[in-house]
Amino acid sequence: MDEAVGFRNILAHRYGDVNHDVVYAVLHNDLHWFEQFQQEIAQWFQQRY
Repeated sequence: MDEAVGFRNILAHRYGDVNHDVVYAVLHNDLHWFEQFQQEIAQWFQQRY
């Protein structure tokens, strides 16, 4: 998750140069992390509410 936050900060705040090839690769190869995160958040809410 730390890597996702760092990646988001680079995109949102334009820290450094954005390599569009890297962005493309992440969007096509690493989206499973976002699905896993969504599932974990949904479980957390279900346990508490």
